[in-house]
Amino acid sequence: MENSITLEVSKDVCIILELSLDIKSEDSLISLQTLNSWNTLLNAAKIRNHASILDLAGYMTSKEIPRVYYHRKCMIVFALKRDLVALRRKAVSNPSDDAVAICSAKRQPRIKVMFKITHL
Repeated sequence: MENSITLEVSKDVCIILELSLDIKSEDSLISLQTLNSWNTLLNAAKIRNHASILDLAGYMTSKEIPRVYYHRKCMIVFALKRDLVALRRKAVSNPSDDAVAICSAKRQPRIKVMFKITHL
């Protein structure tokens, strides 16, 4: 029998903003639907040094999709290729400054995201 773990973040928390409030009432939270979406979110989290997403990824295998929720607008901004390339370029050109960590330190999480781990 294979052990499996299900990770789920509260349905009222945007994993990117780490807020329990919607940006606007019509902007509801959505969940990841594909492995490609998860990989996009994870890649952006690595570049931006987003602790909650990176912590979650530590519990996942490379083929699992976590049950996390986010605002569509947050994902668009968070994973914007132009910004990610600029952050990566800045980190490479100033390795002593650790530009990625500096960028992520500007935004402090407002709540601690808790993971519910279920063994199947």
